[in-house]
Amino acid sequence: GSEMCIRDRCVDVTTALRHEELRCHYLSRELHILIALRDRWLADIAAARRQGTAPPSHTELYKRIVSESQLARELREM
Repeated sequence: GSEMCIRDRCVDVTTALRHEELRCHYLSRELHILIALRDRWLADIAAARRQGTAPPSHTELYKRIVSESQLARELREM
């Protein structure tokens, strides 16, 4: 049923990511992008608190991630 389809899809994605990591360090590069985006978002929150302004939302973080990460865009399409 549906559980097997999801499991099979997870296995396919895992296999593809493993292959691309070995081939060209794809996952490592994407991870660096995601960490940098999160760190920038956290810094923006801290700056907003210091300035007494509204901090960026999780929606803003999501938009940044999808804009800059190919992996995030691919996963969003699944």
